[in-house]
Amino acid sequence: MSVDCRIFDRLPDGREVKAYTITNDIISVEVIDFGATVRCLFVPDKHARMKDIVFGYDTVKPYINDGKYFGKTIGQCCNRIKNGEFTLNGKSYQLEKNENGKTCLHGADEYCNKLWQSEKLNDYAVKMSYISPDGEKGFPGNVKTEAIFSIDGNVFKIEYKAVSDKDTIINLTNHSYFNLNGYNHSDICNHIMSVCARKYLPTDENNVPTGEIESVENTPFDFRIAKPIGEAIESDFEQIKKCNGIDHNFCLRQKCRDMNVPAIILAEGKSGIKMSVYTDQTGIQIYTGNFLDGTGKNSSSISKYSGVAIEAQGYPDAINNPDFPQVIVKSGEEYSSTTKFVFETM
Repeated sequence: MSVDCRIFDRLPDGREVKAYTITNDIISVEVIDFGATVRCLFVPDKHARMKDIVFGYDTVKPYINDGKYFGKTIGQCCNRIKNGEFTLNGKSYQLEKNENGKTCLHGADEYCNKLWQSEKLNDYAVKMSYISPDGEKGFPGNVKTEAIFSIDGNVFKIEYKAVSDKDTIINLTNHSYFNLNGYNHSDICNHIMSVCARKYLPTDENNVPTGEIESVENTPFDFRIAKPIGEAIESDFEQIKKCNGIDHNFCLRQKCRDMNVPAIILAEGKSGIKMSVYTDQTGIQIYTGNFLDGTGKNSSSISKYSGVAIEAQGYPDAINNPDFPQVIVKSGEEYSSTTKFVFETM
């Protein structure tokens, strides 16, 4: 096992952006310290050929203010907050509304557009750190955040920890897009997916949860039995048509939040790669790349449904929905989140 560090690029102000490659004899992952971003993830297919299965860029420039969020760490509070506002301890907070001037999306792009402090921890892990000042993007508290990326055999693990000096809301996730055929191959419609969820969160015209928690039964969101992603996104179900695909939070069953039962299993027959996702979070946002376009690594073409983002997190807009599991973190308390990606071949 080894961790290699190199200069990936420089920001416009001249600061170095480092890339760390963590490698063992099974898998390899590269993370850069701009946005604490997963840039590459190589895993073996059924023919023992290494495939890079996540989307990214070759230089730092397209990562700056990248609305696709390829591989980035998202915070201080990921996903959407209705009207970019919330009340905590009787005080109202107005956040930056960075999505159509209506919604605070992904913490108003704060964490993912910062250069994090980075260091090698050992031969299988890298730590990245960021301090968010009180009031940044409207969020209360000086928040110290750590992201630890590590590998162990066929497992890639992401751990987040954060502490604030004020009561605040924290909800961190990674925004990697996966294509188990490789980032430069077709779409994910033939990927077979199962999700350990009986319920999901319907959304309004701004993709913000309505506050309802609905059963997946008799809807395209029913992945309790594995099925092709394309079968769901080709549906004429209202929630699917409104989003042009899936962009919804799945409410994970309690048994799938203990790191022993997979929350999601994603598999692809041509490559033979199976990815099992384990998390301690209450939900997972699944986004099927409904509006992807452009160019990625090695001039690869990116288009609608090219990849699927699997974002382990707390429920979106939880602070404005008291019936949702909450993402409030008290002053001095530690927030923590762990997600593992386990790779096998079929």
